[in-house]
Amino acid sequence: MNKQSPDYRGQDTLLETVRKNALAALPEGQTPETCQDWPSIWNMACDALSGRLQDDNLPTSARAVQDYKVKV
Repeated sequence: MNKQSPDYRGQDTLLETVRKNALAALPEGQTPETCQDWPSIWNMACDALSGRLQDDNLPTSARAVQDYKVKV
């Protein structure tokens, strides 16, 4: 039985989704340039907005996410 991969053409990548959600959730008066001052929960969104986070280095597991947060 052959399983075909889902067709994701036309859909946002994970990184694009993170960027859009982060922009939508920006605190009033904040910009991506000032996001270094945000609470740590915003660090990954900050990195996505600023271009420091790229598709090829997105954390892929809960452990990786935890390790990422510790490094920031």
